[in-house]
Amino acid sequence: MVEINGLRAIVTGASKGVGRLLSIKLIEKGAKVLGVARSREPLGELEKKYNGMFYGVQCDLASTTCTCCGKIIEEAYKVLGGIDVLVNNAGYAVYGRIWERSWEDVYGQVMVNMVSAMHLTHLVLKEMFKQRKGVIVFVLTGAVYAYIMGLAVYGASKAGLSYYAETLKHELEGSGIRVVTVYPGSIKGTEFFGHPSFRRKDFTKVRWDTNVEKVVDKIIEAIERDNVTKVYISWWIGVTGKVAQLFGMTVSL
Repeated sequence: MVEINGLRAIVTGASKGVGRLLSIKLIEKGAKVLGVARSREPLGELEKKYNGMFYGVQCDLASTTCTCCGKIIEEAYKVLGGIDVLVNNAGYAVYGRIWERSWEDVYGQVMVNMVSAMHLTHLVLKEMFKQRKGVIVFVLTGAVYAYIMGLAVYGASKAGLSYYAETLKHELEGSGIRVVTVYPGSIKGTEFFGHPSFRRKDFTKVRWDTNVEKVVDKIIEAIERDNVTKVYISWWIGVTGKVAQLFGMTVSL
């Protein structure tokens, strides 16, 4: 078992949804958290409420080179004294057929959902190798196992990150560094459908697979249990994954 108390964690997408509640629950268990988000105000609220336990870094992970990724690591060592856990949680989707979206929409999703997570992982690994321990969590999606029309770029970016993370697990065997991949379905209580592009259709009747609290509890449980490397939040995602690998699946929203 891994003791949460005393751990030093970086959580991206910490201003709302899964990232915010995960930061809070980690703090309640005694961890110190560096939260990353594009908006400064919600980070400031957490800093005020959890003084000395939560530190916020404003960073636009969609930027071309993620120049603030290095700043995140530097700040973690400055205020936390080190890094034991990295949770790559940040992500968003823009709805629409591939040709309907601007290149900025495409590029932004790829940067936030995949490239920034790879960049932060690359930077964190250098330090984790020195201490020969650490946990890196990738919050992915069950959508990597199906072709969802209207979410091609979102699915592709998450699928790319899934390939990266699953391969990294094997490359790190024997290093003391553990990779955990988390595959939720649709999560009630997030702002996944918050982008203006989703207003073109009625998503109010979405069948939710899970909620924010359950996802967060599963992530924390996975961090604590040192033999866990993959988490399917809903049982059907694991089944769907195996079926999709054999036959492929296309879904229309």
